[in-house]
Amino acid sequence: MGKYSEVYVAFDTAKLKHSVAIAEGGRQGEIRFVGEIANQPATIQRLIRKLAGRYSHLQVCFEAGPTGFGLYRQIRALGHECLVVAPSLIPRRSGDRVKTNRRDAMTLARLFRAGELTGVWVPDSVHEAVRDLVRGRLAAADDLRRKRQQLLSFLLRHGRIFTGGDHWTRAHRRWLADQSFEHPAQQIVFQDGGRCHRGCHRTTAPARGPARIHRAELVHGTCGRCLSGNARRVIPGRGDLRCRDR
Repeated sequence: MGKYSEVYVAFDTAKLKHSVAIAEGGRQGEIRFVGEIANQPATIQRLIRKLAGRYSHLQVCFEAGPTGFGLYRQIRALGHECLVVAPSLIPRRSGDRVKTNRRDAMTLARLFRAGELTGVWVPDSVHEAVRDLVRGRLAAADDLRRKRQQLLSFLLRHGRIFTGGDHWTRAHRRWLADQSFEHPAQQIVFQDGGRCHRGCHRTTAPARGPARIHRAELVHGTCGRCLSGNARRVIPGRGDLRCRDR
């Protein structure tokens, strides 16, 4: 185990490989670069167990980013503390613009040992699934608005104007089904716009039958003890779904 019993481990995460650095406990503890490891659960587990054999207390950190929270959950499952760092709150020296994976990992380890890092709230798997659902639905709704506008603009350029009421009603859809263009290229544009619109509309349409998801099930699995019966509804939008009385 050596002179130090505590170690601070920092991951500079990436898609394929993580850069790893450690800072031994104490003001005079060594800060060194361990190396790069594959972004695979088995490889990460071997490294953590190897370090756990040398030090009695491990603390791990990495920056929040596109790789998600899988690493956090794995470290916690192995029985060690883990901090997901807020990137915007990391102290940085003015004028320091040199960035390498090795340097970033060692800087993160040094700041972690000094207690200068701020963590973010980490959602559990249920909250993360709800986030993905909300983000996906919002993206699909944006796509739907754009596709509708593109289709209406295309029709307007060619003098096709619907005068039977509001757009996207049943009457408007029947009118769209009756439209056609003589030139094959324009017909392709019109048909592709219609197909894209129908695909986006299906994505954003409310789920029916067994696919309907209740808020209580999303927050508490199969238990809705923190929510009343009236609250067990399909998620209408976005927001933090953490129980307010916690």
